[in-house]
Amino acid sequence: MNILTESKKYQLESYIKCIKDAYNAAGIAVSVIDRDYNVLYEEYFGYRDVEKKLPVDGDTIFGIASITKSFTCLALMQLEEKGYVNTDEPVVFYIPEFKNQGQDVIKIQHFMTHSAGYYPLSRIRISEVAKETGEDKNKCDYAYNVKIAEAGAGKILERLNSQKEYIGRPGEYFSYCNDGYGILAEIIRRYGLEKTYAEYVNKHILKPLGMTRSTLEFNKLKTDDNVSLLYYNKNGKLTCEKDCYNYHFALLGGGGMKSTINDMKKYVAMYLNKGKSFDGQIILDKYRINEMCKPRIKFRPRTFYGYGLYTETVDNISTVRHYGSLPGVSSVMIWSEELEIGAVVLCNTSDVPVENIGKAVIRAFNQKGTEVNIDDYNDLKPDKNMINNIIGRYHADEGPDIVIYKNNDKLKISIEKEKYTLHIVEKHLGIIYKPYQYEPVMLLEDEKDKIFAVRYNDRIIPKIRGEN
Repeated sequence: MNILTESKKYQLESYIKCIKDAYNAAGIAVSVIDRDYNVLYEEYFGYRDVEKKLPVDGDTIFGIASITKSFTCLALMQLEEKGYVNTDEPVVFYIPEFKNQGQDVIKIQHFMTHSAGYYPLSRIRISEVAKETGEDKNKCDYAYNVKIAEAGAGKILERLNSQKEYIGRPGEYFSYCNDGYGILAEIIRRYGLEKTYAEYVNKHILKPLGMTRSTLEFNKLKTDDNVSLLYYNKNGKLTCEKDCYNYHFALLGGGGMKSTINDMKKYVAMYLNKGKSFDGQIILDKYRINEMCKPRIKFRPRTFYGYGLYTETVDNISTVRHYGSLPGVSSVMIWSEELEIGAVVLCNTSDVPVENIGKAVIRAFNQKGTEVNIDDYNDLKPDKNMINNIIGRYHADEGPDIVIYKNNDKLKISIEKEKYTLHIVEKHLGIIYKPYQYEPVMLLEDEKDKIFAVRYNDRIIPKIRGEN
């Protein structure tokens, strides 16, 4: 039943406020809708501009970061529907500069599922590419600049072509690869019959859905009077960043979208209605919407990744979602066909676990408790061999520097110098407890049963050889 009782509403809002306070979030916007576009719950907490005390509302523009990946996969599935691309074909068919050397054949779908086998790579920023090409953002918005798109693709291809070590074969492991989504954006640019990725998304997704305040542009944000500032916590103090150029990837397909609660409700409702917009336009056929939502590769316990979307069981309810994280951005969209509801949570502060607010919404409408259940696991007592196998330093070009060590017969983990107890709850699974959430640490073994990497959040971080 699509009913939020008063008691569940109170529990849900109490939980949201606890998350906001614990993580010092500037502003949070939450909305829940049904498939008929009825608003079942909507509330706004905090400010888009703390100093001026400007509140958040339904038209406030937030970054949505990696939720953009679902737009990229939606665009690719549209192109597949039209016969312009085939997601089961090798990337090299569409991008011949991609050498695919030292690795089995990488298909488009491998980049869509983050399973091409690349270790985390540092971000190539759009501001860096613009500086190298000498392009002026005031003359042509970076989102529509073909020279920047071409140069950015060139830099990404050069780096992917230079890789010599891989996590595994294509399709074997899930590990975030934003460069892969940069290549997907380039495929859309080359085969979508539009000049840029941004123009394709505008014409074929945003405009048909009536998402009038959503954009991949940069300059538009300067003249809009309802844009959230970007906040992050530094040394216990909420700090503000106004320039979003500094953090965006060279190609926008992995995280460039900015949107609002009112627009994102239309986007989530489209999935609940199997590809139809609120006025009946078919954005994508039902078959390919289902293909996007299929669980294709394991991410963590009870969670899989499809095409730009995660699938996860929350209590006994199947859900589909994606979240986003960038400096000044924490976001999630989540929906359940079973409950026939969808939720959007947007926040203008880094590292706020809004994903758990999305899950709390599902539990509230499922008449379950709204708090994230952190008691699903019981601690195991690892033996000496297991401990020695786990301890060591883990490092990649992108992602946190991780050290796992033993202290007073307990396993500890340092993540960017933040220290936690690592609870081993299964042979290949550790848990870190944080306020109102827990974070899994997956332990990955090679063919010799040696830990060669950990998966923390979305990325597989390799163990530094010879360091224990």
